Amino acid sequence: MTKLDLDANLHGTVEMPGDKSISHRAIIFSSIGEGTAIVENCLLSGDVLATIDAFKSMGVNIQINGKNVIIDGVGLYGLKEPSKPIDCGNSGTTCRLLTGLLSMQSFKSILVGDASLSVRPMKRVTLPLKQMGAKINTSTNGTLPIEILPSELYKTPINYKLEIPSAQIFTSLLLASLYCNDASNIHCDNNFRDHTQRFFKFLNIPLSHNNHTYTTQPIKNFTNRDLKVPGDFSSASFFIVLGVLASDKGIIIKNVNLNPTRDALIGMLKKMGADITINHSSDSSYCEPVADILCKKSALKGTEFSFPETAIAIDEIPILAIACAFAEGVSIINNIAELRVKES
Repeated sequence: MTKLDLDANLHGTVEMPGDKSISHRAIIFSSIGEGTAIVENCLLSGDVLATIDAFKSMGVNIQINGKNVIIDGVGLYGLKEPSKPIDCGNSGTTCRLLTGLLSMQSFKSILVGDASLSVRPMKRVTLPLKQMGAKINTSTNGTLPIEILPSELYKTPINYKLEIPSAQIFTSLLLASLYCNDASNIHCDNNFRDHTQRFFKFLNIPLSHNNHTYTTQPIKNFTNRDLKVPGDFSSASFFIVLGVLASDKGIIIKNVNLNPTRDALIGMLKKMGADITINHSSDSSYCEPVADILCKKSALKGTEFSFPETAIAIDEIPILAIACAFAEGVSIINNIAELRVKES
């Protein structure tokens, strides 16, 4: 157990920037929807700006006004060929989701990224897309750059078992399936974030779910809607752990997205004995649970964690490890091999 030399009176209230995963999807869906969408409290980090710049390069009018982003959607078939390669920067979400969307377009596109993104695995998304008729070229080891050639008029629906529990792969395939000539089926366990499914429901895009199978139908268009992005849970996780380790009076984190496919860290910390209270639970404008979180200094006990909670909390494992360092006794965190290929 490590000692923490901080003032135990540390306390206060903080509010997180917009959720990154939701911000990405809000930009993507609003760009290919019809009509204007206002995305409030959009995270304007480097990753999300990469997604914004990508769609600007394909002819989408996007304006940034403070924390709000105004998007004039061009429809499913309104994107235009970019004049140069699309730079995804360090954003795996931008790269993998765009790979699915662009694989069904009638123009050529190339995706590149920084040195770190350029060594991350992309075959996990390009291989199933090729089963749908996508024409994709990558480097010899399956990494960036990705060259996507124009697709055929009729795209093949997919019947695919998702072996890797990844929201990025799942979303990439769902985006591509919107352009197919018949229904697609994706078989998977629900051990990943469900923000995309919530967007489908919010925008009235057909998506049915039966046991472990999601079925999509091809569509011609959908209408945009305004939305407010709740606070980012991954950003909040640092303040949650800080409060649990160092605040007698407590730290309150406001307006945090508590999607059950994102908030496993709270349950893991509670297993260690953390004093965490959830207050004022409500829903944002498209069915994401939102709440204020009160975290107080606690005597943590070493605990063992395993799948599926470690899969859900994969981005928060590094900050969980900090909490474990200050716990009494040994902690064991199992099933986290995915960290080897994640930026975290």
